[in-house]
Amino acid sequence: MTGSNAVLIVVPIVMLPALALWLGLVMYAGNHPEWRAHRLAREAAAQQQAAAAAGEQAAVPTRHKAASGVAGSEAPASPRAA
Repeated sequence: MTGSNAVLIVVPIVMLPALALWLGLVMYAGNHPEWRAHRLAREAAAQQQAAAAAGEQAAVPTRHKAASGVAGSEAPASPRAA
């Protein structure tokens, strides 16, 4: 074998804390998923609350039918619209 015996001591000492830090970050990110997925929902809710406080109707973000890729996905007409 080539190399020094110091590597056998240094590598475990460095790698175990690095592995523990990495696993801790993964666990933290797994317990806090709202940073990305729920940001848009929070912003929409805040916009609707602000509009409700002002006595207006907030614009609800919708996806375009072509963007959704689903044919016939438009909402059925309400009975009051007729």
